[in-house]
Amino acid sequence: MKSQATRVSFPFTYLTHTFLYWISAGTFLVSSIVEEHSRLICPNFHVEEVWNVIHKYKPVFLGLTAISAMEMVDLGCPENIDVKSILTVIVMGSAISKEYTTKLIKIFPEADVIRGYGQTEVCGPLAMFRGNDKFHRPLLKEKIDSVGLAVRGITYKVVDPETNETLGPHQRGELRIKSKLIMNAYYNADSSESFDEDGWLKTGDIVYYDEDYCFYVVDRIKEAFKYKGWFIAPAALENELLNHPAVKQALVIGIPKDDGYHPMGVVVLKDNFDVTELEIEKFVELRVPERHRLRAGVKFLKSIPSTVTGKVKRTAVRKMVLEGII
Repeated sequence: MKSQATRVSFPFTYLTHTFLYWISAGTFLVSSIVEEHSRLICPNFHVEEVWNVIHKYKPVFLGLTAISAMEMVDLGCPENIDVKSILTVIVMGSAISKEYTTKLIKIFPEADVIRGYGQTEVCGPLAMFRGNDKFHRPLLKEKIDSVGLAVRGITYKVVDPETNETLGPHQRGELRIKSKLIMNAYYNADSSESFDEDGWLKTGDIVYYDEDYCFYVVDRIKEAFKYKGWFIAPAALENELLNHPAVKQALVIGIPKDDGYHPMGVVVLKDNFDVTELEIEKFVELRVPERHRLRAGVKFLKSIPSTVTGKVKRTAVRKMVLEGII
């Protein structure tokens, strides 16, 4: 008599804050159905409510956007909230600083805190640490600023985007990939520039990898600029701005000058903080190389324009600054 397979269900609950515009929304939906897991959905992210949901429903997995993760860190975990059920925290959408990652680890001591890195064009993750893998686990704990190791089924190379020269460890360049899961093209759009002459997808991300083949995301190519020939990554400066206790949100743009682009910080302050633009500028100056100083100064805004997925409208802000609107 032929044996019959038996499916065993495990109590596993997702709590995720993601957008339908992201591939992660579809991934979480399908995986929760296939694996017979429960899923808690936060239509609108309010930090106080999320802490209460965690305490009440005891989710095992927590998926956050970078902004929502920073909001949870800034507010802190209330003393009466039990977070020990959380075993995995994944931060998605955009980069989060090493400092914020460290604080998340302290808030969720039982959890593996993972910085997710993926693209919709690839139908999911580009790099990731797997906390249950004996090879991945020590690297996850040691290299908290890394987005992880290569994903099975994807071929990678890092190249100089100007010369197409393939680069080695610790050399920054554009990540290009091949995979059976990569998109064919963008709908109703010319996608020829999205691939190089050998068929590699241009991710548009500046990355590097180390001797253990762990990947690190630096910035988006289109958001980077140069000052006196030096490459300036806005994300690195934004992370420094976010280290200031008064800064809630930060954006760095390049202001055109004769010697290249001068970095400018656009900042939203937290409530009940009284600091000046010059104080913020000096704070960053003490933490970065001379060439990375905020030479164009700092501007305060009440809010930074963003898309429906929470990503800042960098081009729009830069245009408003150049036109003198802000």
